[in-house]
Amino acid sequence: MWGKNTNQNHDIDIGAELAKEPAVKMKKDGTIQILIYHTHTTESFAGSSRTQDNSQNVVAVGEEIKKQLEAAGFGVVHDTTCHDYPSYNGSYNRSYETIAKNLEKYPSIQVTLDIHRDALGGDTKLKPTAVVDGKKAAQIMIISGCDDDGTLGFPNWEY
Repeated sequence: MWGKNTNQNHDIDIGAELAKEPAVKMKKDGTIQILIYHTHTTESFAGSSRTQDNSQNVVAVGEEIKKQLEAAGFGVVHDTTCHDYPSYNGSYNRSYETIAKNLEKYPSIQVTLDIHRDALGGDTKLKPTAVVDGKKAAQIMIISGCDDDGTLGFPNWEY
């Protein structure tokens, strides 16, 4: 595991954090606790970098994640609302509306996952992979934001 902390106000000890028990207690009884959505819904993996074909974009990845979580007993909502077409600009504002709508409808949601493909290196198509048990696998990046000065309206960000 590799961690990068660019926050000037907080340091993080990854080992100590991993040793802690999670504050969130997830139930494996089918109760809706997880929301999967896609701010950049049209990000694609095959052919062009963007497509509205949900079998070829990040929606397909979200659907596979949902299946695995449900197989483990978790209740999941996969909201496939398109937020970045026809305009990429404003997609985060539109996805915020989707989050708010789902949190109102399912107040039991404890975890939200915004699944992206995110190209690296501008126009260069990089394919970050790792070898796990002799098989090539995609790397995963988890980004966690903060709200140090309270201007983002995310008061429980550290929790």
